Amino acid sequence: MLFAAVAWAEGAVYGYVDAEGTPHFTDAPTKSHFRPLPGFGLPPGANLDRGQYADLIGSIAAEHGVDPALVKAVIRAESNFDRRAVSRKGAQGLMQLMPGTAGRYAVANAFDPAENIRGGVRYLRFLQDRFPGQLHLAIAAYNAGEG
Repeated sequence: MLFAAVAWAEGAVYGYVDAEGTPHFTDAPTKSHFRPLPGFGLPPGANLDRGQYADLIGSIAAEHGVDPALVKAVIRAESNFDRRAVSRKGAQGLMQLMPGTAGRYAVANAFDPAENIRGGVRYLRFLQDRFPGQLHLAIAAYNAGEG
């Protein structure tokens, strides 16, 4: 499920991987090396309020060097932007943090959007560092566990 949503924010999504192996995503390409990512796009009938947490996502993502489009995609796939979401396995909040992960990243209230996004972004940064240049592995680990 997360793979299907990972790089879209809304509409067409473009991406490329630079010489250092860093992936880049955008919905408004400014450089010629951005290419359309087939299979990504807003599902028909989807209701995505991109603006509600945009500033928060942007500032926290920038602070940790994580692409905000990736963060939005994770939130969309994990909770559909529902800050009160709880999974059957106990993951909580926007980025669906498991209690152990929340504790690891000092998230005291997983239902607080700022705390949840900060913890989730820190976890994404950890996973991207653990799997350099292999975003698909970082995303799989975010969704299924890093082991």
